[in-house]
Parts: sequence; C-alpha cells; structure tokens
Amino acid sequence: MRSLMPKWFAAMTAASVAIVAYGTWQSLTAEGTDKIENTAAETAAVQEINAPAKEVTLKDYIWIDSIPEDAYTPFNAYIFSDGIGINNQFASSFKVLIEIFEYSSTKDSVSFSFPHDNRSAKSKYTITNYSNPKYPFLTAELTMASDPQAKGKKKSYYTGPDLHIESNGYSLPDSLRNATASIRSQMAAQQH
Repeated sequence: MRSLMPKWFAAMTAASVAIVAYGTWQSLTAEGTDKIENTAAETAAVQEINAPAKEVTLKDYIWIDSIPEDAYTPFNAYIFSDGIGINNQFASSFKVLIEIFEYSSTKDSVSFSFPHDNRSAKSKYTITNYSNPKYPFLTAELTMASDPQAKGKKKSYYTGPDLHIESNGYSLPDSLRNATASIRSQMAAQQH
C-alpha cells in the first residue's frame, strides 16, 4: 500500500510541530519557570550517562558549525539519521530554517538529495578527534570537503556525547542546550 504522503513531507510536518512546541518551551524558560537545578548526585549520574562514546559516527549526532553565545547568535547544524537528514540554519533561537534531505553515506563520503529544490550533492568527509579547553563538550570534528549548504566549500562541524540525539545535553551551555532541544524534538518527530 502506498503512503498517503512522502516520507520527507511527513518529517517536515512533524518538524513544524516540534518548532511550535520548542517556541512554547523557550518562552517558559525565558520567564524562569522551567529552571533545572542538579544536585551533586544528579550531576554525577548525568556525567556517567553521557560518558564519551568509543567512536563518533556521522549518524545520530547533532553536528554544529559554531557555539551560539546567546539566543541571537546564528549557527548551522546537521543531523543524519536512517537515510533522512535535517539541516538547521539558526538565524537566532527565534528564527530557524529547516531543510529535510535524503542521504546515503559510506565511511568517507556522503551523497545528499534535497527535495525542495531538486539539488543533489556529494562530499568526501572525515571525522577526527577534537579538543578545545573552551568547549570541553565537543570531542569530534566532521570536515566536509564540499558542504552543499556552504556553496560547496570546505566546512567543519563539531559534536560530542551531549550532542548525541539521545543525550539530555545537561553539560551544554544554556544557549546551545535550548537550541539542540529543538533539534532533538525534530528527530523524535521524524522517527514516529
């Protein structure tokens, strides 16, 4: 039996619902009604749950090109999961362009297909260890030789255990934790 709507359209619809939910949640946290406080025991438990993975892969991580310093700092993110990916272009925490794409990957290349404008692209990539004392939560760097969302230019993205889509993100700075909550909602909606 044929599906009533294409997979990418269902994912886009779910992402739209997730954005509305995120916006509502963001307004609550701005008013201070959703403040999270951790005890020492909770913090230790979170650190144990979010211990570094043995190997970071392309799939199921949020890959970011920079760290937003506040709610108004732009940044870009990729998420790759089960043949469908999402590119989020954050103009701020309040304005996000979401583009759903299909992809296939090998150990060193990824092929993209963007249904909105019928674009296709292919890029070689590497994933290497990353260390920066200013951002200890980032542990891996994805370098795309020709990023289709950067006009084919070489570009790097970063991730770590707290940017895995199943992580709670507690160790992330507030601005990044809030933005990635939206991305995690999109991925959860896409998978259902």
